[in-house]
Amino acid sequence: MMMMMMMKLALLFLHVSHHGLAVVVVIEVVEEEKSILLPYQYHGHVPDDPRVKWTRSDLSPDIVHQRREEDDLKGQNQCYKGRTWMNPDALDSSDFSLTLRKPTLADSGNYTCSISDGRQERRLTEVQLQVKDKHRLKDFRKLFFMSYIVILSLVMTALCCIMALNDLLPSSSKLPMIFMGVLFLINVSVVILFYSLIHLQSDYEVCVASDADSVLLPCSTTLPLSEEDQVEWTNGKDIKVHVYQNGSDRPELQSKMYRERTEMNKDLLKTGNLSLTLKNPKISDTFICTIYHNEGDILLKKYVQLNISGYPPTIVVVSITLTFLGLLMFCEQRFRYAYRRIDQREVLPGETLEVTEGVKSVLLPCKTRPRLPKDATVEWRYSASRPMKVHVYQRGQTEADHQDQVYQGRTEMNEDPMRTGDVSLTLKNPRLTDSGVYTCFIYKKDGILMRQKVVILQVTGLQTEVLEVIQGVEFVQLPFKISTPLPENIIVEWRQSEFKSMKIHVYQKIQDQPGEQDQVYQGRTEMNEDPLSTGDFSLILKAPTPADTGVYTCTVFNTDGIILNQKVVDLKVKFFQTEKVELTEGVESVLLPFKTSSDLPKDVTVDWRRSDYKNMKVYEYQRGQKQPHIQDQEYQGLAEMVEDPLGTRDISLILKTPRSTDTGVYTCTVYSRDGHILTRKIILLCVKGNRSTMVAEVFCRKKKLYLDPTSPSQMDEEIPLMADQWV
Repeated sequence: MMMMMMMKLALLFLHVSHHGLAVVVVIEVVEEEKSILLPYQYHGHVPDDPRVKWTRSDLSPDIVHQRREEDDLKGQNQCYKGRTWMNPDALDSSDFSLTLRKPTLADSGNYTCSISDGRQERRLTEVQLQVKDKHRLKDFRKLFFMSYIVILSLVMTALCCIMALNDLLPSSSKLPMIFMGVLFLINVSVVILFYSLIHLQSDYEVCVASDADSVLLPCSTTLPLSEEDQVEWTNGKDIKVHVYQNGSDRPELQSKMYRERTEMNKDLLKTGNLSLTLKNPKISDTFICTIYHNEGDILLKKYVQLNISGYPPTIVVVSITLTFLGLLMFCEQRFRYAYRRIDQREVLPGETLEVTEGVKSVLLPCKTRPRLPKDATVEWRYSASRPMKVHVYQRGQTEADHQDQVYQGRTEMNEDPMRTGDVSLTLKNPRLTDSGVYTCFIYKKDGILMRQKVVILQVTGLQTEVLEVIQGVEFVQLPFKISTPLPENIIVEWRQSEFKSMKIHVYQKIQDQPGEQDQVYQGRTEMNEDPLSTGDFSLILKAPTPADTGVYTCTVFNTDGIILNQKVVDLKVKFFQTEKVELTEGVESVLLPFKTSSDLPKDVTVDWRRSDYKNMKVYEYQRGQKQPHIQDQEYQGLAEMVEDPLGTRDISLILKTPRSTDTGVYTCTVYSRDGHILTRKIILLCVKGNRSTMVAEVFCRKKKLYLDPTSPSQMDEEIPLMADQWV
């Protein structure tokens, strides 16, 4: 009796420390119940800008639910997404209770409620939730039926033995012997079945005489109750015996057969005494006292077995119980062993993994103490959308027949996992649909759960990005950032895989490995400092040229060679944009066109120069406006740009009243605030006029579109012109 009470009651333990009074609540619930309430009513002062947080320390991230003025679920563990709820007025009512919907075995653990004002955090209570496997907690009717089958088998076996022994007895003694044996075993069956029912279902047993005027059905609790809570008494047939709701009795809700026959204490919410007085008890029955929270969550449920005297006969119970005391003690020990408290199992800390679709495999880690029992069973389950058996290891080998078809041929475990204690699972070719919650269960031979671990797997699509830069920029950054934490002993490899796989950059043992990279890229690459802390594994490639155009892949491995993350960057390094503009002298103006394909920062500098032998500054746009004071005198008042060039992406130059002497090479360069070249274009302008037509034609014919604007001397040597030819 005491064993069943310990398994079904929520026990409250008070612990006093120098931080104040902390309450530890132990709650047990059966798997897949609609919901369960983790209760806490705060009686202290609520600080300014408060934050109430429910956490579970054995998970990462450890946040189960967080509330400020509204729910703040950014850092919530994915196991609890869409499954937790707090009252919208929790901070006003100081009711910090948490509702957890559809509890599973993986939800078993210690939940801590704390409050913080942004500077200090105070722990308020701890709730120990124990979720029992509904498949292993049999309904008492099933146990009743199974017990009956077992006892019937014993009867049949005993009859066979008696009939076999009857050959040694006189013929006149055969029938009485058989009759006595059957009667004796039937009595044993009745006693065992009756007391199995009582031990399984009842927290209290009450015996009363058949002519008693009334009987008290005991029930009490130390849980804090409010007027919003409901107390309901029902019998074994789910008929309402008594209902207490909204601070008063509700006789209209109870069954007619119990009206004016029941009574409860007036101050039951204060005292916690929920006992029921039943007048004129008639038959033996089971009565259930249930406490509901205002949202329908069950806070507590207790069973009371009422026995009317005369059933079963006392002399039969005493005599048969003494006769089979050894058998009952054996059954009691087996019962304790098979249904021992679920909190004796070891729950290993959970983990969250993020991999990219396309990797060869991913390791779901689960390591425990070595030398597990050889007859233990390891079972990996997937429980995101629908429960599936991912992998089963039993009797020293993999049981492929017990595996779900989706995972067949895609999973494997290390050799001899029972000896090493490493029951980690390798999942090959992870897909987007493999994302979800994976739980590893380790059972003993008799089905007792020994270990349990939860691994959350997130499979994302392969990260790809296209970058375009123009030859002449100082460097280009190949971006790659990872949000999930990584172990320290990782290997990061950047490779160029367009024509042949070359190692561009290698990061290992918390430092760069220049000896591992290809000679072409030595001295041209670098990564940010401490990428493990920042999660930024971007690569800087200095002085990119068109030869660097290609596909770059960054791969993050662990020491076992398992790919943890990966990204592909398609880099295109273009030559300078070039264009030729021809016109005849005498037009009002000419447009030197230059439109960018993407937005430019607001703090860039646009520099137009005539980059032939004259090398003059034609126009400059900086800090959102033109800079006429640094413009060459020859072009003052003759050059301008369109309005809002950065907003329209049009940084073309308008040259007014072009003359034949304006024939030449014009270069537009866009610099960042730090002086790095972002883009550039070269335009060859040919203005034909009456006096210098021949010179302009020769100049335009011999100029090369890919001429380096930084070498004006080469241009001068290519077409030597006399000064008077430009007048």
